[in-house]
Amino acid sequence: MLNQPFSPAQGQSQAVAVSSTHTEIGIDSNAKQVRVLNPNAFPVYIRFFTSGNTQAATAPTVGTPGDYPIGPNSSEVVTKADVFGGMSLVADATKTGTVYVTPGEGFQSAAA
Repeated sequence: MLNQPFSPAQGQSQAVAVSSTHTEIGIDSNAKQVRVLNPNAFPVYIRFFTSGNTQAATAPTVGTPGDYPIGPNSSEVVTKADVFGGMSLVADATKTGTVYVTPGEGFQSAAA
């Protein structure tokens, strides 16, 4: 297991508009982790996929599973497979905002 502070891939952060309509972005497939900063007052759901094989993120509802949540007003480092060069993001119905995505390597420190 990797045990180091998160080291961002310089110049690769993306500001991504999120809403109830999923948004897909390209990310560095060689990056081992992705840091997602969600400064909004609502959760955002993410899914990774291989380039050229788009898979839309879905928000879970009662009785229906969805994708990985990034909590409101939080940031999280998520490990992904090296083959994943795409990412989909979605918010719950009626929610809109901006989320920041940064590929890199390592994990956040306890002080983050």
